[in-house]
Amino acid sequence: MKRLAFLLTLMVFLFIGCGKEDSEADDSKVPEGEYSIYYYNTDKTSLVSCGYNLISTRIDEQINELFGVLRESVDAEKYLSVLPPDVTVQDWILTDEKTLLCIFSPSYLLTGISEEVIMRAAIVETLTQIEAVDQLEFYVEDQPLVVDGSVVGPMKAEQFLHDVGLSVNKVSQVLYYANEEKTALVPVPVEIEMIDYYTPEQMVLETLLKGSKPQGCIGAIPEGTKINYIVTRDGICYVDLNEAFLEYLPEMPAKLTIYSIVNSLAELNNVSKVVFTVNGAAKDFYINLDLTRVFERSLEIVEE
Repeated sequence: MKRLAFLLTLMVFLFIGCGKEDSEADDSKVPEGEYSIYYYNTDKTSLVSCGYNLISTRIDEQINELFGVLRESVDAEKYLSVLPPDVTVQDWILTDEKTLLCIFSPSYLLTGISEEVIMRAAIVETLTQIEAVDQLEFYVEDQPLVVDGSVVGPMKAEQFLHDVGLSVNKVSQVLYYANEEKTALVPVPVEIEMIDYYTPEQMVLETLLKGSKPQGCIGAIPEGTKINYIVTRDGICYVDLNEAFLEYLPEMPAKLTIYSIVNSLAELNNVSKVVFTVNGAAKDFYINLDLTRVFERSLEIVEE
């Protein structure tokens, strides 16, 4: 296995013109013979391609070089790296079948759902330009990447050709926040960006976790809480969150935290019940609330 060398100080000087921000990244803007490096646009809803002259000739060096430039930010006001600072590629293996196995640090699993698939698209689109690489397969340490309970498996560039420019539709949705006195939940109609490829459950919970709080309301969910996976089957929404969820908010009743999520998800037509786990394991209690139960919408704690 080849260890990655990320500190390629010459990289930043080797970038040339970057493609304009479009609804879909356009390889035709990159002159022949150059590689396309994919970055986020500033609002992280699509990818922007940037032309780059590869300087390495050996395959292993080319792989390391492209991983290095993916981490660079050419212009922080226009382009954002798809790799969060705490996500590292611990190792990689190139198989005889031209599959590049990419082994990421555990922090990969902390990436938000709305960013993770775009990050995957950027990495796959960039690395498969190397002639010796047909597809990529992601691992987190020694485990294959799992999204929504399913192993992602090998990925080819063509899987993402229609996803790098994601369609965003705004829909009206009711979310539940705590009132400032922390005594009840407040139903608030909001506009949610529904992005292609993501489920409504994902976008509802992501908005609840990260969205700005309406005037007169406060968030009931601990800061730093992230979604590991969320999937709905037979009307039951299974929500797995990271350990930050257990960092209880001061003076915030457990029922407000839990039902902020439950009631918000239950506004969706396909969700009637919610089950919680933390890092894949069931927890007995959330403060003083039984977390092993199946939760249904509760209007008793909703402010009139």
